Amino acid sequence: MRSIPAKDGKAVKPAPPIRRIMAVVAQLASYMTTLWAVQWIWDDGPLGYQVLAAAVVEVLLIAMKSALFNDDGGDDTIGWAGFAIDAVVNAGGVLPRAGKLLTWPPIAGLFDLFGVDGADPTVQTVGSFLIAAVVGILLSVLPHRLWKDKD
Repeated sequence: MRSIPAKDGKAVKPAPPIRRIMAVVAQLASYMTTLWAVQWIWDDGPLGYQVLAAAVVEVLLIAMKSALFNDDGGDDTIGWAGFAIDAVVNAGGVLPRAGKLLTWPPIAGLFDLFGVDGADPTVQTVGSFLIAAVVGILLSVLPHRLWKDKD
């Protein structure tokens, strides 16, 4: 049985294994969107270099975001900047693919139900942006939140 560490004199419940597994899955998805963003920016680069560049960016962003979870409140700005930059990078990787989600039959059916033309360029642009923004923010926050022990 694992011992429960003390934090500020209070017991901290360790995160259940499924939360840790989901944190790893979310981090891998975040890496994938970072790779897509790198590939969009550096489209003629060799795949190996793109993979390496995405890994470096992802590790840097993880380090930045981790500054938010230490005892030194003086570097919280770095942590919040890391979350913001990561969300934008993730959204940038998702954006070119987000429009396809709008044509997925269940979503297309919802558009038809409400009389919205899913093929309309404005609907595609706004819908893609909203999907990319939501996914980008979630993939920035989820790995850290799921990994963290419960207080």
